[in-house]
Amino acid sequence: MRDCCYTPDKWDVLIVDNEIDILNVTKFALFNFKYMDKKLNLINASSKAEAMEKLKANPNISVAFIDIIMEENDSGLKLVEYIRKELNNYKIRLVIRTGQPGDYPERKVIEKYEINDYKSKDELTEDELFCTMTTAIRGYCDLIMLEYYKELEHQLIQDSKMSSMGEMIGMIAHQWQQPLNLMSLITGELEMSHSSNNLDVFNFESFINRTYNQIHYMSQTINDFRGFLKPDREKKLFNVKKSLESIFTILDVILKQKNIKYALNSENNYLLNGYETEFKQAVINIITNAKDVLSEKIIEKGFIKINIKLINNEIIISIKDNGGGVDKRLLPNKLFENYITTKGLKGTGMGLYITKHVIENSFNGKILCKNWKRGAEFIIKMPNVKVGIISD
Repeated sequence: MRDCCYTPDKWDVLIVDNEIDILNVTKFALFNFKYMDKKLNLINASSKAEAMEKLKANPNISVAFIDIIMEENDSGLKLVEYIRKELNNYKIRLVIRTGQPGDYPERKVIEKYEINDYKSKDELTEDELFCTMTTAIRGYCDLIMLEYYKELEHQLIQDSKMSSMGEMIGMIAHQWQQPLNLMSLITGELEMSHSSNNLDVFNFESFINRTYNQIHYMSQTINDFRGFLKPDREKKLFNVKKSLESIFTILDVILKQKNIKYALNSENNYLLNGYETEFKQAVINIITNAKDVLSEKIIEKGFIKINIKLINNEIIISIKDNGGGVDKRLLPNKLFENYITTKGLKGTGMGLYITKHVIENSFNGKILCKNWKRGAEFIIKMPNVKVGIISD
């Protein structure tokens, strides 16, 4: 038996019908029903209005059996539209039941309404009810599990961001050190010029411009960092080259501190549609891994090179380093598995796993790693690329 991350004491099931006999027969037929060793909590409603109140009071109803004809000829179908469109509930499994299938043909109802099953009342024997209920709750569990895993994957991405946040704050502190020192020197020069009466308009404007340049640089650093941490709420077009440049703005000081040079080359302004912060996270994971390898191996003249080009409407991003390459036993696929790390106790084994997940699931792309004669090369391929410039 499959598992389900939502495991109540009983399964809430709504029975909507204005015929008391039908309600009683249904309750009797399902009295001993169990799924995952849990019985049903049957909730009755005899009208659309009453069903709406029961749905509001019980948000975890897993299955609803709905009669079409009640106070109005299409009350059940209006209830279906209320559940799907107004409550925006697409998890609950909806089974339409009718005693007059000729008035509402099965095919037309299924084509027009977001229902999961259609049954005539005269075919709902005890065995038929058992099979229908089992299938419905099983489908409900599948949706709950899918929602759970989506949330878990999102949390993994956010956790990965937070785990690297401390290092990034350190990078910002390094990046701000130089402009702060420069502004301190500028302030000292300004004070000396003023005290010696050498502060003319030209010198004053020069001091102001130099100070503003440093402030702008520091402000840009914070904006890039804020953009990295802020999750995207919706997909949008973004410039791939500018997105990668903002990554290097964040990583610039720490790479220079490790004597690692970097280069970014792009043939054009390529635009991708998707979650830009997730894309940045995926690439940062690769660059950070390369930085760690180059630093640990004390590679002289270490470098990270990124090349962007378009082939057959696919953007190809190559990220290459000269860190000696990856253990062949981890290629081509094992490197991207969960909890696989090349950093020993220092690594979590999550970075490249999340990178692969983002590239494949958020962008419908592919990622692979191979060795070249001096190091490793990660190749990212993503379809549906546009060429152009996004207007501000």
